[in-house]
Amino acid sequence: MNLQKNQRIAISILFMFLILWILFKYTDVTSILGAYKQISLKTILFTFGLYIIMVFLRSHRFKTFFQEVSHTKLFFITGAHIMLSNILPMRLGEYSLLHYLKKEGVPRT
Repeated sequence: MNLQKNQRIAISILFMFLILWILFKYTDVTSILGAYKQISLKTILFTFGLYIIMVFLRSHRFKTFFQEVSHTKLFFITGAHIMLSNILPMRLGEYSLLHYLKKEGVPRT
């Protein structure tokens, strides 16, 4: 059983390197880095602050539904949920909220 898990991890890592190789082969990395260098630190800090406020407000909204979870844990759960919803295809990240809430002992999930 442990061997199958290790094989899945190895296949996942190989697949990740294949995707990265394809990405870097057909992408001009210097132009991307040049574009990022043009962004000022003030703009980065402002957008990061807006993002933190958005996560806080969304976790505050979730707090009305899940009162048994602390506000701090719900903040981190919401941040992970947003990140996974943005990264995973076909909205699979939406299940992360249910998964993390179930780990916190919320009975409704």
